Amino acid sequence: MIHGRMKDVRIVAAGREHLAPLHGRLRRSDCNEVLVATGLAPEAGLERSFALSSLVWAVLREDEVIALFGVGAGRRTDTGSPWMLGTDALNDMARGFAIHSLRYIGLMRHRYPYLENWVDARNHASIRWLRRCGFTVEKAAPFGPFGLPFHNFHMGGGHVHHT
Repeated sequence: MIHGRMKDVRIVAAGREHLAPLHGRLRRSDCNEVLVATGLAPEAGLERSFALSSLVWAVLREDEVIALFGVGAGRRTDTGSPWMLGTDALNDMARGFAIHSLRYIGLMRHRYPYLENWVDARNHASIRWLRRCGFTVEKAAPFGPFGLPFHNFHMGGGHVHHT
């Protein structure tokens, strides 16, 4: 099992038992993003992200699940789609969590040299976290079933990126 520590926070390999504690507790920005990106309810989006991922971790504060994050296969064999959904507790530790996240981003890139996904343009906290972690965040463009502004974000080389 992969573990990490940050003050009173632990990061562990996630299992299905880490999903239910997040139901009804996700940040409003994450709930909105899941809905406008996929058309799914937040819990369905969380379940889908978990099911489609090859690597998933749970962020625990004491024994409370405060976030899940992971990566699933992208459009190409060398491309992974990273994601994170969490509670408001993440907002209190954003800077420290970004620094701590670099280890897990490295594990994602070991499996998928190129990481790429989309983030709701209104989700300012997530955009700051992505930039702190070293992702390139592109100019917003229409995305999802409602065509709302999203930023493509990516990390790694070897791809020609079009926005």
